[in-house]
Amino acid sequence: MIARNVGSNNSSSSEKWQEQLYDMLLESIPSSVLLVDRSLRVMSANRNFLEKARRDERSTIGVSMNDVFPTPILEFTRSEANVRRVFEQGELLRGEQITYRGPGIPTRTYYYTVVPVKAKSRVQCVMILMDDITEKVRLVEQAHLVQARLANVVEYANDLLVSTDSEGLIVTWNPAAERVTGYS
Repeated sequence: MIARNVGSNNSSSSEKWQEQLYDMLLESIPSSVLLVDRSLRVMSANRNFLEKARRDERSTIGVSMNDVFPTPILEFTRSEANVRRVFEQGELLRGEQITYRGPGIPTRTYYYTVVPVKAKSRVQCVMILMDDITEKVRLVEQAHLVQARLANVVEYANDLLVSTDSEGLIVTWNPAAERVTGYS
């Protein structure tokens, strides 16, 4: 279930369809999503956010975003100042990569973005998108390790190792190739 504030129960058929559409859209976003109002209170949170943050609707919706996020994340990302700036300037804010490990939660790496949600050219609320990039970061680190090992093998190999590009031009030339040929 998606956590969000819902209007009165006397909604028209069109309003109910809009609420359903809102729910479907929010649920389909693979990122963790929070909508925050001008008073920095959480208006809405998708299931992805609630699950990853190990929170429920009651402890999230209507609560200050400063009480929803752990203090280290708030301080590192300068969340409050950044959200206020997006409200004032009305421009998207691309955040940065953050790594966090909370009590009982495995270490995760996120990239966050703060998006102004406008109506009639006025920012009505702000959407905070947090993409879990933990696996991407792990794969990049693994690729760097493989690359370093391969470079080490090439550097210290006793055999002549030369690589060329598709046109036959030499790209790499190891120390053994220098010793055998006399060319640096």
